[in-house]
Amino acid sequence: EVAGGDAHFFRATLQAPGDRATLVWNRRALGCIAPGCNTTSLTLSNLDLEQLDPTTGAVESTSASAIDNVEQVRSPATGNVIYKVKAASTVDGLPGEPYALAARRQLTPLGTPRPVTHVTLSATAVRPGEPVQVLADVRNSSADLSGESPSATLELPAGVELAPGSNPATQNLGTLAPNASATVAWTVRAGGDALNRLTVNAQATRYGETFRSQEAAAFSSDATAPTVGVATPSGPTNDPTIPVTWTGTDDGTGLRDFDVEVSANDGPYTPWLTATSTTSGTYAGTPGSHYRFRVRATDRLGNVSGFVFSSETSIVAPGSQPAVEPPTSPHGKSSPGLRVRSIARRGSRVQITGTVSRLASRRITFEVRGKSGRLSIRRTAEVFPHAGHFKLALPLPRGTTGTLTIRYEGDDALAAAASHVKLRAL
Repeated sequence: EVAGGDAHFFRATLQAPGDRATLVWNRRALGCIAPGCNTTSLTLSNLDLEQLDPTTGAVESTSASAIDNVEQVRSPATGNVIYKVKAASTVDGLPGEPYALAARRQLTPLGTPRPVTHVTLSATAVRPGEPVQVLADVRNSSADLSGESPSATLELPAGVELAPGSNPATQNLGTLAPNASATVAWTVRAGGDALNRLTVNAQATRYGETFRSQEAAAFSSDATAPTVGVATPSGPTNDPTIPVTWTGTDDGTGLRDFDVEVSANDGPYTPWLTATSTTSGTYAGTPGSHYRFRVRATDRLGNVSGFVFSSETSIVAPGSQPAVEPPTSPHGKSSPGLRVRSIARRGSRVQITGTVSRLASRRITFEVRGKSGRLSIRRTAEVFPHAGHFKLALPLPRGTTGTLTIRYEGDDALAAAASHVKLRAL
């Protein structure tokens, strides 16, 4: 059988003028052909038969009827010839059109010189702008016929280009002898984050026919750092062991490892776990100290995220209880000295710092009510003060305006009215 648009070749040695070859195939019908049926779809496949000079490819005899399903050629001379069976039409409902070929002399089927391509890449994941070498091995699959005028063309997706100094997209391969192969190379680079699919199209000709093949390979380009999160207990605790967990995601080449650092008593951050693939750990703290942690992640291409920071965890010294000042006001209440020192944006969060009485140990609550453009905003959070200080990072959209309300939820002796702070286009 021969596929639509394809061709088969046969060799024969003719002994006398008039030696002939005959090609036949079935007419086929699709649909109902019984009496009473409606429209019937008939397939008239068009196969042609040619006799060729094996050296020059010149046509010596041809039969190319478009309506007959029998074709026959007679030779004007003797000697070696090539018979070509060509499917000049498409084939309906089958991968190929079955046919029979008979001749006065022995027929030898010949392999079609269709190129077979194998593509390899020097890397499957790179950063944008880094070079990737593309190698294509193009082999003549025929053991009988050479492939003439073979070529290979590299097809690039959007966002990928040939690197400076690369070979051109289309390369000629000379002549491919039977079973021979040739190797071609290109250098490409990607401009952004993507999964880049490259395609190599190879072709070769013989006896007026062009035979093609296609092979694809892909590499990813990734310049985006991972996304990271970290969680710890917030506020005071009597347990000196602090559980720390962290997470990371990377939509490109995947995560490689994490760096986890710790700050004790507002000191500088120092390494705790470096290049670790774990996502949790337990830190041994010291009673009477407070700690913060920060984490960053690296993906398999070396893209590094920024640090993300945990809330503060305070370890209460054994047996220590905060004393409570006696009330000093006529109403039996005294202010905890709640003051906001700074409000500043840090990326997607707004950091709020302030002071409170050193005797205050209960929670401080925060509530933001306002707007960002047409979006109504309401955010709540809480922290526990330490040694008269508090700090909070609150996620807020850019351009938020409104009111920040801060309350100390403490003992009656330290109770006070809420503090209100106007927010203007943070």
